[in-house]
Amino acid sequence: MIEVPTTIEDVLALGSVPIAERAALPDCPGVYFLVIDREQVIYVGISSTSIRSRWAGHHRLPLTEGCTRPEIFYLPCRGDWRVLRTAETAAIQSLRPIYNGQPAYRIERTFV
Repeated sequence: MIEVPTTIEDVLALGSVPIAERAALPDCPGVYFLVIDREQVIYVGISSTSIRSRWAGHHRLPLTEGCTRPEIFYLPCRGDWRVLRTAETAAIQSLRPIYNGQPAYRIERTFV
């Protein structure tokens, strides 16, 4: 079972890299959290193969343009995609990121 972060403090305790250094993300499956200013989780996602590869050209990358201190926090997880999906769903339910559940083409950047 994966211990899923349920608060911003839990997320901030995970490993992280600034968005500009995303090539340093781990090359493993896991759950990732897009965080702005170390205050707000704006997106949660998973990669069943490689978090690094997922962020090489992520469709949510434009959300970080013009933001101060965008970071990707990550929770490496081994297991099948169902384990990852369950962890992602639990994190979304707890953290309520503003951009989960919205198609990328319809998003307007509105950070709190």
